[in-house]
Amino acid sequence: MLMGERSLYWKLTGRENLEFFGALYHLPPAARKQQAQQIIDRLNLGEIADRPVETYSSGQKMKLAFGKALIPESVRFLSHLIPLSYCVDAFRSTLMGYPNGFPELASIEVELIIVTLFGIFMPLVGYWLYRRAEDRARVRGSLAEY
Repeated sequence: MLMGERSLYWKLTGRENLEFFGALYHLPPAARKQQAQQIIDRLNLGEIADRPVETYSSGQKMKLAFGKALIPESVRFLSHLIPLSYCVDAFRSTLMGYPNGFPELASIEVELIIVTLFGIFMPLVGYWLYRRAEDRARVRGSLAEY
């Protein structure tokens, strides 16, 4: 990561950074490449796009960071519905060329169902466990132990 710009990976090229964040936004590989190229063209980053970000000037880094924000709003909105841990696993599997479901991922449809159910039920389970522990503490007469 960069000292002044923490949202870019300095060992990756500008193009790879844009494609990385496109993967986190669940863009298919072809769409990631197309979107990255559109951003590079729009911001006149063509001459430096394939250089490592660590070689960029601070202005070029800011321009690239701004380019990340140009990923479509609808895609960014949907990406917030899926936990980042899933995105990291999916990206790692994609980057390493693993087939679907390998090493710890099921098919994308199954994973989305699991993540959605987890997102719906875990807050309810967590609240129930909290209330149960609080009620026990009240019965024992000591909330201080929690």
